[in-house]
Amino acid sequence: MFTMLPRVQVVLLAVFVVVAVGAETDSACPAGCRCNDIMLTVNCTNSGLRRIPDNLPSEYRVFSFDNNDLNVIYGQAFSRATATRYLSLSRCNIIKIQDGAFEFIYNVSQLFLAGNRLDSVPREVRNLSQLQLLDLTDNSIDRLAKYSFYGLTRLQTLLLDDNNITVLSKGCMSDANPLRLLSLRRNGIHTVKPGSFHCLDSLEELYLSDNSFANLPYGWLVGLFNLRVLDMRRAYSANVVYDQMPEGNTTKGWLFPGLSPLLESLNLAENGLTNLEFNAFLPLEELVKLDLSVNQLMELPLGVFSHLRKLRRLDLSYNVLTNLTDYLFPEGSDLEYFNLGNNLFEKLQPDPFKNLQNLKYLGLQRNMLNEIEFLLQTSLPNLRELNLASNAIRNVSGVGFTAFKSLRKLYMQENRLREVPNLRNLAFLTHLNLSWNGITYVAPDAFVGTNLKEIDLRNNDITTLDPKTLEGLPRLGAVRLGDNPWRCDCELEWFSQAFVSTDWGREFDVVTCDWPPSRKDANVVFLNEEMQCTSYPPPASVIVLVVIWIVILLIVATAILVRTYKIHRIRSRRRQKEDTAEQDRLQPPNPDPPRPDQQASLPAPQPPKQRPDPGKGKEKGKGKSKQGQKSKVIEMKDMKSMNGLKVKPFDREFYV
Repeated sequence: MFTMLPRVQVVLLAVFVVVAVGAETDSACPAGCRCNDIMLTVNCTNSGLRRIPDNLPSEYRVFSFDNNDLNVIYGQAFSRATATRYLSLSRCNIIKIQDGAFEFIYNVSQLFLAGNRLDSVPREVRNLSQLQLLDLTDNSIDRLAKYSFYGLTRLQTLLLDDNNITVLSKGCMSDANPLRLLSLRRNGIHTVKPGSFHCLDSLEELYLSDNSFANLPYGWLVGLFNLRVLDMRRAYSANVVYDQMPEGNTTKGWLFPGLSPLLESLNLAENGLTNLEFNAFLPLEELVKLDLSVNQLMELPLGVFSHLRKLRRLDLSYNVLTNLTDYLFPEGSDLEYFNLGNNLFEKLQPDPFKNLQNLKYLGLQRNMLNEIEFLLQTSLPNLRELNLASNAIRNVSGVGFTAFKSLRKLYMQENRLREVPNLRNLAFLTHLNLSWNGITYVAPDAFVGTNLKEIDLRNNDITTLDPKTLEGLPRLGAVRLGDNPWRCDCELEWFSQAFVSTDWGREFDVVTCDWPPSRKDANVVFLNEEMQCTSYPPPASVIVLVVIWIVILLIVATAILVRTYKIHRIRSRRRQKEDTAEQDRLQPPNPDPPRPDQQASLPAPQPPKQRPDPGKGKEKGKGKSKQGQKSKVIEMKDMKSMNGLKVKPFDREFYV
């Protein structure tokens, strides 16, 4: 019996759909409308109607008159449609709804009046005691008068977005006690009177984004005991003044006295916040989602999120944060989404991340990070998506991201990487983006052990790729390799085969040659001639580097040669001076030449004395002098060196 039940349901559903599609009838349908007897619907959308037709079928429940030009809804316009549950009159240029127009459709539960020109809440809606949803979006309503919702004892959803309401007066919502959702977005509200929301003790969602609050009464949210969602995105300036404080004081900043401790979602984005108090979120122990993005926060107080144990989603992107305080989150935090993108981080410490064992998404994109060692030292066992795009990261340690065993998506485009980081054996990794870096080489085992579906290596400096690099990736669906300086030789012949035989090879049709010049800008996969393995000149960067080193070596060698030559010149000049001085010392001074009358009396010149032979002295005396014999002085005139010993000027005489 239980096995046949689903099959019967499917058959009945199929029959119902077929009948519903083909069951349109024109027997009792107003002119220009489309009726369905099975679904009990009357669709008069875009029918050019000027007024509500008189012959509406009474048993039908859904009526749609959108996009007509009705202007005025006259009294008893729906007198025959007593079974109406759903009525849509959006974008009908309605200015007025006369008394008695909704008198006979008291069972309607959803009423749509969006996109008209109503300047106040129609009095006729008070007759709809069963109404649960009222849509007055995009009208010209400029005030909410007291008793506007009198009698709507079942109203749960009220949409007043895109109107001209500027003031919320006391008691304006006093008749909407059963409300669970109230939306007042894009109204330009600047004043909230005390007691505006005090009666809404059943309200769960309040949307006030895109307003311009100038002042708020102290405790303006008191009474919203069951509030779970508060949206104040672009609601007011950070310098809002809270008036009527105790003891007559006023203050600037963020205060939510009386805010429900059951609050689960708080949106404070785009409000110009510059700082937070350490106890700003103290009563919100049930908070699950917090959005502080697009503000001007420069720092976070110590422990500002320490009591938010149930917080799962935190957005701090688009601020001016430069550092994170320690112990930012409590131990055992449930945080799963943490966005720190578009800040001014250059380097972080691992302490703020140490309690995030449940973190699944971490965004650090568009910062000023030049290294990520702080991240690689952190234990994030459940991290699935990591965004490090648009930073200044040059190197990743050899360990790489291998500690993030659950990582599925890694984005590191627009950095300064020179090689593919270590991703081996990341069994869950499916998406990898390394485009717009300076990667020159991809190892054949760069993606071993991964489960990649998409690889993006565009706009790098890769010249060739080993076919083994993409082997062993059964789920691979896209490989983007365009805008690289490819060297079209026999090592890239496998591109053509991959283009034909694999789905991911289809991305190769944008891969163009950069070398040789004869094939420049040619598509690799469509080259007709056989690609030969030839030796090509090295890249320009390598040539420039070699030339620089050669120039440096030449400069160093020239400096050494010049230094050696100067030292040789100095020593040569010193030696010449020493020889000249020695000769001058040994030669007697040349007296004046004698006069002719004295030449006859001069003594005859004596022959020069012969120097004793050192060898003879050794043979006779064997180096020993006789007693009383005077030591002989041996004069050395031209001795330059003795067995490699350089002789100084004062060493030119020695005694034996």
